[in-house]
Amino acid sequence: MPMLSARALRATFRRIDSITCTWAILVAATIFSFCVGTGARAATTATGYATITVLALAFIKVWLVGMDFMELRNAPWPLKYLYTAWCIIVCTTLVVISTV
Repeated sequence: MPMLSARALRATFRRIDSITCTWAILVAATIFSFCVGTGARAATTATGYATITVLALAFIKVWLVGMDFMELRNAPWPLKYLYTAWCIIVCTTLVVISTV
């Protein structure tokens, strides 16, 4: 097994820390979405806001998975910006459709 240089080892640990942080954000967003979704059933006026919140959090999670786990963060800039634009356009479209 080849020895890693100190620079490569630091980069590896930095990447692991980044993935762990992203995973923690995804878990927290999932729990928050669940709480918002189940809490909105009691009040009918809050249902619209809950829908928007849950959809927005879902697409933030989609964006994070794409950027970190599919490694689009290191992809060429057109692909990165096209993916970000896709997330924004689809999320906005779904929010508009759900509020009509």
